[in-house]
Amino acid sequence: KKHIGFIDEEKKRIIVASPWNYGREYTLLHEIGHAVWKYKLDSESKEKWKTILGRVRSKNKKDLAQDDEEIFCMCYAQHYAKNKLCKYDHEELNDFVSSVS
Repeated sequence: KKHIGFIDEEKKRIIVASPWNYGREYTLLHEIGHAVWKYKLDSESKEKWKTILGRVRSKNKKDLAQDDEEIFCMCYAQHYAKNKLCKYDHEELNDFVSSVS
């Protein structure tokens, strides 16, 4: 109930729950974001993300209340989605996602 999708690494599948408030495109990109977080970002990149997110979060606490990885995945989906969500449209966060993709 708390997830919009998940990655089944054993079966090599991405499962898309597609709840009413997130489309399938956004959900799939969000789950791909988890793979980017896990396999592409090193410790230094994650620390850089946390620093940037901390600055942006201080002005947007309500919209960015989830943990660092979840916000990264939402911003990853935001960056690549055709149908974007205003809630995760933050220039600094989008710039970071663009730099690691």
